[in-house]
Amino acid sequence: MSGGTLTKVIAACCGLAAFAIAVTAGLAADNPVEVVLVRALASMVLCQLLGVALGTVVERVVGESIESHKRLRTAPQSPGAAFRIPSTGASAS
Repeated sequence: MSGGTLTKVIAACCGLAAFAIAVTAGLAADNPVEVVLVRALASMVLCQLLGVALGTVVERVVGESIESHKRLRTAPQSPGAAFRIPSTGASAS
């Protein structure tokens, strides 16, 4: 994923989830449609802003974890490298 994509996905999911929950709760409470929509839109905007903050933190943590892993990773060895007998320089006759 390119930079910022994860943040946008998390923000959109938070906003849409808040909208759906607010609409469901408002209709279940028999509130007027206008009140339900205003509250749902307000909660969507607020939760999307919170999602942006959360997504930024998550993206930074994941990026730092990947960079740390890349720094600590050593060069790959062949599968049998641990079992090889080191040569002493003398040839067996």
